[in-house]
Amino acid sequence: HSGGISPMSGPELMQYRSLFHGLNEGRPVSRSQADGVFAKASLPRDEVDYIWLLSDLDMDGLLLADEFAVALHIAAARFKGAPLPEELPRGLMPDGVEFNPRNSQVEAASVAAHSGGGVPGEASAAKSRWRMGGSASRIATGRNAAPPQPQQQQHYAHTGGGMAGGAYSRAGVLKHEKKARHCVLDGQRFSIYKGRGDTKPQLVLLLRTDVQRVWPSNQTTFSLILDPNRPGAKQPKKPGPQPPEKLEFTAETPHELNLWVETLQSAIAAARRG
Repeated sequence: HSGGISPMSGPELMQYRSLFHGLNEGRPVSRSQADGVFAKASLPRDEVDYIWLLSDLDMDGLLLADEFAVALHIAAARFKGAPLPEELPRGLMPDGVEFNPRNSQVEAASVAAHSGGGVPGEASAAKSRWRMGGSASRIATGRNAAPPQPQQQQHYAHTGGGMAGGAYSRAGVLKHEKKARHCVLDGQRFSIYKGRGDTKPQLVLLLRTDVQRVWPSNQTTFSLILDPNRPGAKQPKKPGPQPPEKLEFTAETPHELNLWVETLQSAIAAARRG
C-alpha cells in the first residue's frame, strides 16, 4: 500500500529527476544540498529529517535519484495534508517504472511515455525490493517498533561504573549545541565532556540501548539517531509516526567526520552483536 499517498505521475517523476540532477550534476545528493528544494514544502525540519531517513535505504546520508524522487513526493503529499507514513510506501513510482534504490543515472526515456498517474497494479518482483529497510522498524534497527519519537533534550547518562574498554575508541573535540565539547568513544560508551580536563561527563550514551544509528548529514556534520525505546525515554504525547530525536555533532574537517562516523558505526555494530 502507499500509506494514503497517491503514486507520482510521469511528469512529476521527470520534475523530481530534473531537480535531482540540478543539485549535484546527477551525483548523490546530501541533506544540506537538498535543503532549498525541501524548504518549498514548508515542513518542520524534523519531519523532513524523518522522510529523508525513510528514503535513505543504504543509510549513508545521501539520496540517489529514485530515493530523492520518493522523498520529495512524500514531502509534497505531507504539505497537502497527508500523514507521515510509518514505513516507506510501496507503489509510488508511475505505473511501469521500477523503483531502483541504486539508481544514480536516470534515463529520461524510461518515463517519457508516462503522463498519467494511475494506481500501479500488483507489485512486481523488482518493486518488492521497496521494503528493503525503508520503514520505521529499519530505523529502529530491525525491531518491530514505532517510528522514532521526538523527545525534549535531556541527560541520558547511565549512573555507576567507569568507562568500559573496547576495540573501538576515539576522542576529540566536536561541536555540539553550538559549543565545543570533548567527546570520547570507549568501547560501547559515547561520552560528552565540557572540556578535556573534566572527569564527569555531561552525557553518556550506551550504544547498544540508546543509539539506533549514525547519520552523516553533510561533509562535516553527523547525528546520532536515538532509540525511542531506550531506558528513561519519555513516551510521545500523540500517536502515529513522529520525527526522530537526534543529537547533532560537527567536526572540523570532512576527514575527521569520516573517522568518527566509521568508528561509531563499527562500535554500534559490535555492541549489537554482543
